[in-house]
Amino acid sequence: MRRLPACISAVGRLVTTLHLYTILYCSWFESYRELDYARSGTEALQTVVLEPGPLTEFSHAMEPQLRKLGLPTKLMRGVITLTEEYTVCKRGTKLTPEQAQILVGTTIGMQTW
Repeated sequence: MRRLPACISAVGRLVTTLHLYTILYCSWFESYRELDYARSGTEALQTVVLEPGPLTEFSHAMEPQLRKLGLPTKLMRGVITLTEEYTVCKRGTKLTPEQAQILVGTTIGMQTW
């Protein structure tokens, strides 16, 4: 393994089974995208609509917080249940902090890195 002279800027290490040619010359880094959670102020990449029914992603203790965020929820037998269809965001609109928080809870990615 060869070492480079002292690096001045931020560095990282890539461990992969891909061939060196694939990484350096086939624009692997340019085409690679990772989907991440939304942040407030960014543009929504898609319209997200939550259907009525149980929200199994959330624990029962989060129900009051979800109601504060604007979701029409009810606690039924210890499971948070969405009582009606709820549109979290529409494609092309900027996300509010509340919308971003809901999207993180539902594990829906909205940003690419």
